[in-house]
Amino acid sequence: MKAFIFFSLFFAVAFVSVLFNGGVCLSQTPVEFKLASQYPVGAPMHELLSEWAKKINVESKGRITIRIFPSGTLLQPPDLYDGVVKGVADMSAGWRYRPEGYEVGILIPTIMQAPSVEIATRIYEELWNQFPEIRNEWKDVKPLWLTGSVSVNIFTRKEFKKLDDLKGMQIRAPERPGATVLKDLGISPVFMSTADFPVALEKGTIDGGYGAITVVTDFKLEKSIKSVLMHHFAFTTPNWLIMNLNSYNRLTPDLKKVIDDSCDWGRKKQVELWARENERVFTHLKESGVNLVYFSTAERERFYSTVRQTHRKLVSELDGKGYPGTKILQFIEEKTRLYSR
Repeated sequence: MKAFIFFSLFFAVAFVSVLFNGGVCLSQTPVEFKLASQYPVGAPMHELLSEWAKKINVESKGRITIRIFPSGTLLQPPDLYDGVVKGVADMSAGWRYRPEGYEVGILIPTIMQAPSVEIATRIYEELWNQFPEIRNEWKDVKPLWLTGSVSVNIFTRKEFKKLDDLKGMQIRAPERPGATVLKDLGISPVFMSTADFPVALEKGTIDGGYGAITVVTDFKLEKSIKSVLMHHFAFTTPNWLIMNLNSYNRLTPDLKKVIDDSCDWGRKKQVELWARENERVFTHLKESGVNLVYFSTAERERFYSTVRQTHRKLVSELDGKGYPGTKILQFIEEKTRLYSR
């Protein structure tokens, strides 16, 4: 009996020793995560994600490796969110496009009137805390960070000086809320894929585009356009990095802490990056000879009056579905005025 107890204790001690000294402990087992990105190699956001991946690898002492799949190599941009939910990728970075399960969130970029990425991020974080309807649309993933990014602008192949000059133009729109605003402004929205858009613009199949202003430089569209409207009525928010819930939950507490502790760093770096990008793009467009259009005071008020009416129409549709659309819009307008002083 004593011998049995002795050997039992011996093997118990040996098992614990192995467990905590690198034998089978999950915290000592290296893991590799697949990160599907919306950004091509060389894009500033790709460089930031690469820097973050290296940071995670160092701080996990080599136990976490993050392999980045650039734009379209693992998941297409519209599939980035669902691909993480389904486990095709462990992480993804980009924007959400599809309205399924995202009826509130798909409207946020269109009604986000912030003048800068810093203010857009601040307002979105307050929206997140204030409205559970927004948080619930992200319940199937673990958001690592969500921030504002860049302004949404109208850019055209033709020169224009006033709102009436835009009427009848065929402008590419990436989603329905933005297309609704364009239509109410007298513009003809056209839906097409991101891949087809640069070719159509170059050939003159369409008259211009509406979207994140960095699209112009990402696809070198400055050679195909002559004018950009500097009065934006939308701000691409949120821009995110998310993680599959199972991929996160199977980590040991020490590795979860490595991921969690990096989020504030990533959020701050991303806000700084998009602030620089906004400034860089407009400077580049001006230097390239693209006309940066500013409406007169009266014309600007006419423009924004139409935009505000469309915003109210869009949020009333949300109200009808049981969401607090009007309250969200009022919250954004109030905070925009407060933080823009």
